Amino acid sequence: MESTRIKLTINPRRIAWLKFLLDSYEGLALLRTLDPEAGRVELYIGPGAEEETAGLLHSIKGGLGLVEGLSDEIPYGPF
Repeated sequence: MESTRIKLTINPRRIAWLKFLLDSYEGLALLRTLDPEAGRVELYIGPGAEEETAGLLHSIKGGLGLVEGLSDEIPYGPF
């Protein structure tokens, strides 16, 4: 099974915080920084962890300074 990928733009100062948070949920998702100055990141979500990851992201989106990339629906599909 393949990982689901999500690209987000967040407050650049929150990249390390999001990585730390995701790392604490072992096996949930991996974060890759695409452009640290612009706050562009990509998440690789493990198979079967899409709903849990979406729930986590929606619950913290205010703290992320989310600019774009997360809809109100569960973020399935190609991004």
